[in-house]
Amino acid sequence: MQNDNKRFVARDRQWHPPAYAPGYKTSVARSPQQALVSMQQPT
Repeated sequence: MQNDNKRFVARDRQWHPPAYAPGYKTSVARSPQQALVSMQQPT
């Protein structure tokens, strides 16, 4: 199986809900507990 997907895709924050949204019950358990880490695109 060949993996051609070698790039990270940035989250579109206009489209996706925030990681923590009190109105969504599961987001409380699944939201990040620490600051997010930024990663550079592989070249």
